[in-house]
Amino acid sequence: MAIIAITCQLQRANAWVTFGVPEIVAEIQHLTPIPVGIGERYTALVQGLLKLQTANGMWHTVMDRPDFYLETSATAGIAYGFEVALRTGLITDDILRSQLQESVRKAAEAVMIHVDVYGAVHGVSGGTPVMPTIEAYNEVKITPTPYGQALALLLISALLKRNKL
Repeated sequence: MAIIAITCQLQRANAWVTFGVPEIVAEIQHLTPIPVGIGERYTALVQGLLKLQTANGMWHTVMDRPDFYLETSATAGIAYGFEVALRTGLITDDILRSQLQESVRKAAEAVMIHVDVYGAVHGVSGGTPVMPTIEAYNEVKITPTPYGQALALLLISALLKRNKL
């Protein structure tokens, strides 16, 4: 599961994979052996994502385009995925686990800055179907959305459970 890319690296798509894989593995591991390759590919995914996280804890909407806007919902989703991978033991390497813990901390701080006093999550891109050009992704309307709210809630609730927020 390398970073999803056709012509660009879209971060919310990576968020769904980042938390979906460890959640699915956790649910089915008692039913069937998990192929070693799943863990290896997932590790490659998170290592790639770590390289693209900005200093402020967020990711750009097109991840390998630092000139594109930072996006809150995928930042929350990716950090939540890291948190699930840590909790479920999908990542076993101590150094990588430490890097993921720091990444989650930074991302959570960045996400919380985008939650207003009414609980609305800001800095979320509207729906992103396949766009005609990479540049078009930078023009998607930024607005609070139900999925932005949900991804932020997943991260916040996971951290509250672990007493890290």
